[in-house]
Amino acid sequence: MNRLQKIDITSTIIIAGFTIAVFYHYILGTYLGFMYPYDTFLFRPNDKFMDFFNMLASPYLNGELFLTQFPFGQRLAQAFTVFSPNMGLAVFFAIFISFFLYVNYSNLQTSIKEQTIKNVLVFSFMTYPFLFVVDRSNIEVFVFIFLYMFIYFYRKQQTLVSIIFLSCAISMKLFPAVFVVLLVSDKKYKEIFYTLLMVTLITICGYFSYEGNLMHNINMHLSGLNRYSLNYAIGNEGLYFGNSLWGPVKLIIIGSGIKCPATLATKAYSISVLILFAFISLYIIFKEKDFWKKIALLVFSMNLFPFVSGDYKLIHIFLPLFLFINNENEDRLDWLYAVLFGLLLIPKAYVHYRPNPEITSSIIISPLLMVFFTIVIMCQGLCTGVGKNKTG
Repeated sequence: MNRLQKIDITSTIIIAGFTIAVFYHYILGTYLGFMYPYDTFLFRPNDKFMDFFNMLASPYLNGELFLTQFPFGQRLAQAFTVFSPNMGLAVFFAIFISFFLYVNYSNLQTSIKEQTIKNVLVFSFMTYPFLFVVDRSNIEVFVFIFLYMFIYFYRKQQTLVSIIFLSCAISMKLFPAVFVVLLVSDKKYKEIFYTLLMVTLITICGYFSYEGNLMHNINMHLSGLNRYSLNYAIGNEGLYFGNSLWGPVKLIIIGSGIKCPATLATKAYSISVLILFAFISLYIIFKEKDFWKKIALLVFSMNLFPFVSGDYKLIHIFLPLFLFINNENEDRLDWLYAVLFGLLLIPKAYVHYRPNPEITSSIIISPLLMVFFTIVIMCQGLCTGVGKNKTG
């Protein structure tokens, strides 16, 4: 398949998926009288944009530091407090949307102007990850920007510049640390050291920016993460509108009626995903040669394996998608990869779990698509060993 065929297949699925979802939820809401969560594929209407506004609040609770984000991400979000809340949100949107439209244009442009405009509009305003991340206004958009810039400079062989952006991404959310595997696969050990050093310095400076000594602030952060885990990983707040593999696992436990202590279930899951990630990492380091596939496997790992992965993290699917579209190496499975990318970018909230309707088919389909995508890439690589080692 050539570049235009990849774009056409993916965009066709996006258009069809978006159109069907809009009509389906519109009919449920307008003609059948169903209310939330049946009348939309987005989050709670009364909580729109609140991820952004919540980040603007003071990180102190009853006089004590209460951090659920890493300090760099928290400080970056609070930089918007120099504006009024609504103006801060407008600036936030301006930064992300302008960047996202630009990278769409850069990666999807063709020789026909009208076709380029159509591609940018479809891949932006009709994709579920874009709509969801705007609806939530989550700080994850900056992780996406940092990771995109990391990959951009990495492909240009400007590794020292690229790891600055990788360090910023890791300092915000930690899970982008999976991309260190890419550095290992290319034997860039010095750059790995510099990355770890920068992350450490950024994080320590972030802790020192708050009142109290370093250890006290670290302990308060760990306390905040523990509370977050109780509500989102053990509780069900992280189950809604998520794409973590923990979602289907939790549903199986709930649906089967298995009486499994939460600590045992979470420990078993943690060990299992660590083993899976180790296997994927070894495959990337010693077997996979295609750059876009390495990025895809790392993005899927970053989304699948944490206990909580809000659907705003699906925005990272665009990282391997752009690389796939612009990859010049032809592959007999390109058509399947294009279909899978398209399916990951459309709404999938069609079936609701009756005891809790906010739990939809989306939390099962999205992770299973990424699991299947991972299996296809790895099976093809292990069986055929095709591909050229390229970063550009």
